[in-house]
Amino acid sequence: MPNDIMIGPFSQNILAVSSAISAQVLMPLMVPFSLLSYVVMPWFKYVKDLTHTMDFWTSMEKRFGCLKHKMNDRVWTEKFQISPTFNSACPDLKYQAQVQKAAMATRLALTGAFDAALQMSSCYAVGGSTEASDQTDKNECFRMSQATLLDPEHGLLSQFVFRAQLFAGYMHVVVGDTGFNDLGLGLMNTLFDNLGLDARNRMMEALEVTVKQMADSPLDNLSGCGGILLGLAQFEALFQAFTRSIKLFASKRTAEMWRTPTIGAKIYPCRAIFQSFEEMQAKTNGASFCKPGKEGGLEIRRLDELRICSAAYGSNALWSVTSTPSL
Repeated sequence: MPNDIMIGPFSQNILAVSSAISAQVLMPLMVPFSLLSYVVMPWFKYVKDLTHTMDFWTSMEKRFGCLKHKMNDRVWTEKFQISPTFNSACPDLKYQAQVQKAAMATRLALTGAFDAALQMSSCYAVGGSTEASDQTDKNECFRMSQATLLDPEHGLLSQFVFRAQLFAGYMHVVVGDTGFNDLGLGLMNTLFDNLGLDARNRMMEALEVTVKQMADSPLDNLSGCGGILLGLAQFEALFQAFTRSIKLFASKRTAEMWRTPTIGAKIYPCRAIFQSFEEMQAKTNGASFCKPGKEGGLEIRRLDELRICSAAYGSNALWSVTSTPSL
């Protein structure tokens, strides 16, 4: 038939030789290619993700942990002093005692939010005393959580740190340069990678001008002094809200994060790490945010102030600041 393709003995011989060459030349190349695609590249990705997760929780433990030490109750009780400028603006001793009490309450709310952030980061902990079998789930969970937590513009921890910097600027006017450093407030900027620095400085400048004007007109400063007290109460409520938000993120938002199913990986990896909101409310694992056996980082948290703060200075940065969070 004219339309049929006829394969003669010669053509069949060529095909046979070509197949043999393909088997001898190409097949050996498929082995390393397969290893590269299915073993080596996934392994490098795993190591990269593991490094990111490790950097996050260790930096959190060192930096937030150092600030908790520096801002402890004993330090604030012993070293809290009203600055001379603020004393001139608001000289009433009873009022100053109220300001100190409000500042102490705000500090407690701030360190409570630090503690919630540390509880959350400990659930991502890999390496050290944690189980190696949990690392894949923790890597995937952090990979999906990273932008929500650390985006410089909208991240939950970024917004929290931004407000903490504003509080530091606010307190600088009340306690002055010496108190600012003695109370651990001056350390925030270094450990927060300059996030919120410009806003903090603007806050300080604006309040310093106001307080100096109040000092020049002490008879007309009643509303101004009362405003300082009200501002501290607002910061306290704000940090309490951040504590609740961090807890809700860990217990509810992470449970909604899913990934494309693959062999050996969970669709909802965070559910294997974090307790549900109901479990946290019932305190099935004490005060921990993690499922039983998933918490890590205690080897860092148990360090004393000197060692944990020394380690904080050498830890990797948490943020790459490209923009400033909005108020």
